[in-house]
Amino acid sequence: VRSTHKSSNFRVVWSSGPECSTPEAQLRKSRSRMLSALLSSTKVVHSLCDHPLRCIAASQQIDHHMWAKNGGSTAGMALNYGSVPLCRSLRDLDLTMVQLSASGFNVGLGARRVFSLLTNRFSLDGYLCDPDRRNS
Repeated sequence: VRSTHKSSNFRVVWSSGPECSTPEAQLRKSRSRMLSALLSSTKVVHSLCDHPLRCIAASQQIDHHMWAKNGGSTAGMALNYGSVPLCRSLRDLDLTMVQLSASGFNVGLGARRVFSLLTNRFSLDGYLCDPDRRNS
């Protein structure tokens, strides 16, 4: 049995040989459906943390003038994202989603995966590793 993973739609196809019987084919088909459902739910859970985290990281980068060439419109968006009237419906909900995902319960990614995403989205990967490893 050879599995094929298509990342675009998370569908798993099991190839069957000529020696495959009908009950065995049904078992493979049910495994394929179960694995496809598991992979797609994992993708949804990952995106529930990743998209809000990208918004938070982009807002912080704009606040620290890392996107100064894009003009005042991006600064205005970051100001609206973090200011009092709109921060309750934008930034606070994003922070809540990241915190719930980090808590792990039954639907979250867990603290280790969220910390890995945090270091990746804020471009801290190179700063938190061993200096000897970083140079090699």
